[in-house]
Amino acid sequence: MFNALATVEHSHELIGMFGGIIIRIQQHFYCFLSDPSALTEIGNAKDERPNIQSLKSIGSQDPKIYSRARAPLDPQRKNLADALVLCTVMCIFFHELAHITRCHLPFYREQMGKTSYLELPMARLTAEESQLRLLLELDADHIGAANHLIFWRGMYEHFSRRYPIPLSAELCWAISLAMCFFIMHSFDAGTPLLHYPSHPPPMMRYLHLMNRSLFQEHGMYIGSQETAMKGFKAVSDWWAKNKLPKPIEYEELSKEMFDELQALLRKFESDCWPSLKGAPRPPSSRL
Repeated sequence: MFNALATVEHSHELIGMFGGIIIRIQQHFYCFLSDPSALTEIGNAKDERPNIQSLKSIGSQDPKIYSRARAPLDPQRKNLADALVLCTVMCIFFHELAHITRCHLPFYREQMGKTSYLELPMARLTAEESQLRLLLELDADHIGAANHLIFWRGMYEHFSRRYPIPLSAELCWAISLAMCFFIMHSFDAGTPLLHYPSHPPPMMRYLHLMNRSLFQEHGMYIGSQETAMKGFKAVSDWWAKNKLPKPIEYEELSKEMFDELQALLRKFESDCWPSLKGAPRPPSSRL
């Protein structure tokens, strides 16, 4: 299951990640860099062989036919795949950490009487719960991604000393973020069987973070729109080529989606931020 949670038990703040997250992310990146048409500038891409069985497993999303992905054949591509797996897993961890550091848990408990924050709730949400969760998820995305980028730049230096990585830290981050949200989009995270959604649409969340990554004042500046677009295109081209579930083109990240996103961010700043004790002011109004 592609799921994680933040909770508080006996004054201890805890983060849990389902093991399936790591398995799925590794499967996707091993398949990605085993494809000779993906990131052709890395290593000996022409000698790679697609992971046919694992791609079928990804396409079906049926755990009963799960096929473990073979690592890329080229050592440089294998090392990059492992680095991207770590980067993506830590992206999810920092999102959960943001729920804690931004005081979402006590705020949610006060407002809704809940003691945990399961990413994909098992019970139906009320309209009020849904609205609050949409706002808190966007905030956790923003703060988590900014802290994750700081962490990743440090880890990138560590990786590079042992195994040279032929992509910049920022491009690795952009690729990992795109893959993470493509996976969530394929699973329709937060929406199945729920009358009111627990999360904004995954690609709206991705648009939110990519937009913020282009402005220095938002704490996750990656240098240029070209870097963000290269990360998105590398993943979207591979996804479409292999006919994986629910491909999406950049053009589908529409102005309507962006306007809806901005309305949610304004609502967060007016309705939620004043009650989040100890949380720094969000920079949403600067956009």
